[in-house]
Amino acid sequence: MQEYYCAGSIQEWDKKSSKLVTLPTGAEVNVVKDPKTGEFLAIDNNCSHKKGNLSIGDIEDIPDLSEGLCVRCPKHQRKFCGGLYFDLHTGKALTKAPTPHLDESWVLSTFSVKTEGDQVMVSMEPSNGVPPLSPRKKIAITTPLQLKKVTVHNHNSNIYEFQLVDMDFTEKKDKKIRKFFIKSFVKPKVAHLLWHVPMSGDPSKPNNGITREYTPLSSWEDFAQTHTLKLLIKLYPDGLMSQQLAEAKIGDFFWFGPPQKTADVPLWPEEQKKKKHHHEKHGKHEKHNKGEPKTEEPKTEELQTEEPKTEEPKTEEAAKNEVKAPLPKYGFIAGGSGIAPVYQLISHIIELHGRGVAPHLTLLFSNRMHKDVLLAQELKEIAEKYPENFDFHFTLTGEKVDGLSYGRIDEEMITRIFPRNKIDHVFVSGPAGMWESALSLLQATGYSESDCTELEA
Repeated sequence: MQEYYCAGSIQEWDKKSSKLVTLPTGAEVNVVKDPKTGEFLAIDNNCSHKKGNLSIGDIEDIPDLSEGLCVRCPKHQRKFCGGLYFDLHTGKALTKAPTPHLDESWVLSTFSVKTEGDQVMVSMEPSNGVPPLSPRKKIAITTPLQLKKVTVHNHNSNIYEFQLVDMDFTEKKDKKIRKFFIKSFVKPKVAHLLWHVPMSGDPSKPNNGITREYTPLSSWEDFAQTHTLKLLIKLYPDGLMSQQLAEAKIGDFFWFGPPQKTADVPLWPEEQKKKKHHHEKHGKHEKHNKGEPKTEEPKTEELQTEEPKTEEPKTEEAAKNEVKAPLPKYGFIAGGSGIAPVYQLISHIIELHGRGVAPHLTLLFSNRMHKDVLLAQELKEIAEKYPENFDFHFTLTGEKVDGLSYGRIDEEMITRIFPRNKIDHVFVSGPAGMWESALSLLQATGYSESDCTELEA
């Protein structure tokens, strides 16, 4: 006989349509009330793809997609052709349009729900026979950063600068809070890292439970040195976080979780060569068993009297003719606010120019209107400073402007800007459907899917 657990009183669903409930079994369940029929439904709270928190996802009635209500994963509002949905009745994953990213095996557990008096009761075991996913790793949003500066970027976007400050803590406690902020962030064994941070508003203000993830403009190395976080945020009239940011004053605190890794780019041949040379020059510490003394081979008399080897200095002509491993050429396709992770990666990689290991980067940036273009001046400055390493192209789809391309990205544009024989890898970041569209065009012009990477903003 099925056992049930009390999820709360019916009145708790009067103000909001969903509630996160943890069953005694440990399963996390999103209990939803249908605003039209009053029916209660329950589904596993963890998205099959990346365990997004479905209890803060939008509840939608999409007749063409399912027979009843669906919940959209809040982590994928742009990916999967406009979002990854789960049918609240069947638990099946759905998308508004066909996409190769949808796995047909993604089915979440659903639970029976009944009411007894004014109590909402949820079954202890799934009703569709699908085992519930293990609870997602919770990100603690407990580190305050102070708003130091707000710069108007364009008609609907601002750059917000946050600073990790002492907040009158003792030196010992301040070190602890800094350590907490980075303790779950593992420094990658690669040269270049894309990262993002979860952010929440002031807990004392309305909508304090709202959390959003943002990709900083600053690289991880910049933040580690300056403790300053720069976020380019597009403001929406009906956005809950946008409302808090619009009312924020300099000096206010916002709350952040530990930095999270989005993606990384492996070392390329020339960097590997320099790293190897560094180890050969300075030596590597050999591992030895703990507790055992390090031993060294005794030097023989022959070795002691041997003349040190010296290398003949290279002539200018020999150095000039030395064959170096070719640096890679990366392409970037960005649309709208998808420029944020692209800019973070471009600005970091281009800084390697001084070390002689910067590859060539080409950007194609698509926007609807000229006023919508983000970071235009910053991109121009990079191109002017490093003309041999970076070039970019703008295209507009909603208006014609002298000097800029017009029209949606197509095969001709891809072939002209990213010729297959000159580009090693392409990164794509943009609004819903852009990854699928760009990947199709890239494949039509000679790229394989392994040659392309989607960057999530």
